[in-house]
Amino acid sequence: WGIYIYGFVCVATRRILMMQVTDTKDSRLLLHYFRKMCDTHGVPVCLRLDGGVEFTAIIRYMLCRRGAPNLDADDENDFAAACQQYDDEDDQAQLYANRHVSKWPAVITGPSRANVRIERLWRDIREKICDVYRALNKRLEEDNLIPIHGALNEEQLFALRYSTMTIIQSDVNTFCATWHQHTMRLP
Repeated sequence: WGIYIYGFVCVATRRILMMQVTDTKDSRLLLHYFRKMCDTHGVPVCLRLDGGVEFTAIIRYMLCRRGAPNLDADDENDFAAACQQYDDEDDQAQLYANRHVSKWPAVITGPSRANVRIERLWRDIREKICDVYRALNKRLEEDNLIPIHGALNEEQLFALRYSTMTIIQSDVNTFCATWHQHTMRLP
């Protein structure tokens, strides 16, 4: 159906900072959600991402906010160009001044399987939310209540997404609240 769940999780505490259901992989929309999360919880010291292109705006934002240690001359130019994307000149200057703030990398990219702690969370989301809606979709198709995925026209797909995204977001919010209630063994 083209519905995605994006989440921001504190690696140290495994606390879910935000989870959002969306129908796009648009980098700027994800940056909007990320900045909203930063307004509530602060800018993370280090962010781990799988390196997908939908995260490019977030990566630029993190590099501008947290900096990148040991930039060479080419990286400095790329970094300055990334900071130029912000409209406010004062904001650009502040972001550029922060380019060497952290001794830790602002962003770590790599396969998500390298982050075992977070993979447990995503496995639970797949089992408790995604698989439920996949089974519902399959059942609706088998009962001929909706056409098979490839046969959906744009209007049907739009109606299907927007009639279910709010319900899925509600389930995601409930999952997050429940996740925060269970005890976790920290290293």
